[in-house]
Amino acid sequence: MVTCIIVALLLVSCKHSKGKNESITTNENSTTIVTTVISDTSKWHVESRNYPIDTILNSGWSIKYSVKNDSTKDKDLYINCSKNGVEGIYNAEDVLLMRKYFIPKYIGESRNCIFFKTACATNCKALLVFHKIKKAYKLYSSIIDYSIKDEIIVFINDFAFTGDLYSVSVSNLKLNQLKIVKFKNHCNLLPREGCIDSVRIVGQEVKLYGTLNEGTNYYKDKVISEIKTIHL
Repeated sequence: MVTCIIVALLLVSCKHSKGKNESITTNENSTTIVTTVISDTSKWHVESRNYPIDTILNSGWSIKYSVKNDSTKDKDLYINCSKNGVEGIYNAEDVLLMRKYFIPKYIGESRNCIFFKTACATNCKALLVFHKIKKAYKLYSSIIDYSIKDEIIVFINDFAFTGDLYSVSVSNLKLNQLKIVKFKNHCNLLPREGCIDSVRIVGQEVKLYGTLNEGTNYYKDKVISEIKTIHL
C-alpha cells in the first residue's frame, strides 16, 4: 500500500514538472505536420524531429522541412523551397529510415540554384539541387567536386559509360549544359570517383587530374596519369 502511494506521488510530480518545463510548437495544415518539443531550461534542448530546421536565405528564399500526417510520417521527408508564391517540393522517400547524412542539408545558394548535400551510399556523396527558375529539383550522385559560385558539378554518371573506359560528367547549371569526358584508360577503384585526384574549376574551365590503369586488373596493370580539360 505504501509503495502504491509513493508511485502515485511520483507520477503526479513528474506530470506537473513536464507541463511546467516544456513547450510544444506545432505547425500544421491539411497535408503536413511538424512538431518540435523544446525545454525552457538552458541545460536541455530537445527536438522531436531529426532533420534540419527551417531556414530563410539572404536572397529571400525559404527552406521548410515537413512530413505528412499519415503512414509515411516516420520515413518520408518533404523539402519546400519557396519565395513570393513560387515554390518547389521534393519528396525524399524513406530518408528518415536512413542515417542522418542521407537527409539533404542546405550548404549554399547561387543566383539560380539552392544546393543541399546528401548521400547515395555509405561512401558516396550526392548533391540535391533546386533550380529557382525551373522550380525543379535534381539529384546528382557520385560527386567528385563542385562549385556553388560557378554552378558547376563534376560527377560520375552511370549512363555515360561506354565499354570499360573511364568517363566523368560535368554539368553547368547556369547554361543547362552537360559534357561527358572520356579517358583513355580504366578506373579500377571503387567508388569510381576515387580515380580523380583533383579538380580545378576556374570560371567556365574545368581540369580533371586522374590516375588510372592501362588495363582492367588493378594489381597488375600499369598506373598512368591523365589530365582532361573541359571548356563550358
